[in-house]
Amino acid sequence: MRGIPPSWSSHADILPSDMPLRPEGHATAGEGISLVRQLLPAEWTMLEIPEQYDYGIDAVVEIFLRRPGGSSATGWTFKVQSRATAASGRSVYLTQSQYNYMHSFEVPVLIVRPQVSTGRLYAGWLHSRPTQRTDAGSIRFDLGDADLWTAETPEKIVNSVRAYREIRQRSAFSPLIISLDSTADIDLHLDLQQLATALTHQTSDLARLVSVRIGPSSPGVASITMMPDGIRVGLGEVASTIVPPATVASSEGLKHLAADLLYSLAELLAVVGYAQLGVRLASAVIEETVHTRSNGPHGAAL
Repeated sequence: MRGIPPSWSSHADILPSDMPLRPEGHATAGEGISLVRQLLPAEWTMLEIPEQYDYGIDAVVEIFLRRPGGSSATGWTFKVQSRATAASGRSVYLTQSQYNYMHSFEVPVLIVRPQVSTGRLYAGWLHSRPTQRTDAGSIRFDLGDADLWTAETPEKIVNSVRAYREIRQRSAFSPLIISLDSTADIDLHLDLQQLATALTHQTSDLARLVSVRIGPSSPGVASITMMPDGIRVGLGEVASTIVPPATVASSEGLKHLAADLLYSLAELLAVVGYAQLGVRLASAVIEETVHTRSNGPHGAAL
């Protein structure tokens, strides 16, 4: 009598250890993206990217605005890169190719760090802050306490995506408005009108592309704001950087400060994809600085 083929034998004696193993990282990643979906407003849609097509983007989210009787489509989308962890770390590490890929999109990329052990999620826009390169060559993106997902986060996302679109879609012929303002509780001994004059002088060659005004900023408008921890240079809700505070004691010091602020703004413009104006702004600042130094403090050629 012939024996029973192995494929016909009972599976009752097969142990779990004899079956394929699902890596722990796969389970953590799945829990992480599930946490993202759970925290998004119910009216928003999220399309997950299949693993075989995942080159650095895990999902695409479309924003819907709640209205009486339902929610209306906006056409506003953003991409999500989820780096879930079972530990408490908040930093995300990217390869150069992943970083380049994420910066190639016309829509913003949200880096999220779900902590599956605590149910907390930290999130920040890739374009919103500087990154650091590690000794191993990877790019480190840090998330902090201010990036913890709260009930207010969806509204902040809406404002950020709206501002990002306004910055990216502005006409090449419409001037970039730079709003100059100061918080009420800080005094760096800077006269806003004098700083506005210095900024205008630095951008005199770009008079049709850059306009400086004093007053609060609004979405789609660049801003320079005096704050307790320094001078914030920003693009609406899109991206910002902090220039260290400085007490300006001379007109030369004011010129140098104006140049530093405008150069920081040029870097932000390049980060969000408006590289052409960023390069022109940086070039104008460099040319004006070189011209000032070559003519000496009293305007005479050296």
